[in-house]
Amino acid sequence: MILLTNPEHACDRIQRKRIAAEINRRGGCGCCQHRDKKSESWDRAYCKETSRSFPLCTKTAGVSFELDENSLGERE
Repeated sequence: MILLTNPEHACDRIQRKRIAAEINRRGGCGCCQHRDKKSESWDRAYCKETSRSFPLCTKTAGVSFELDENSLGERE
């Protein structure tokens, strides 16, 4: 476990909130490694592995949500 000072902890918490907000703004599947990249041109992303959408894929077994860190910096 990494111990952070109070300013570092506050900065880390703010960054995590920004990442979570970006994922929710894109609908979750837009930031996942398992998204179908062909559907992004329609301004809609969905999982190519299963027919599940974002909130359900985090709670069930099998292929689940994996953050694609490269997609976070992209602007639509």
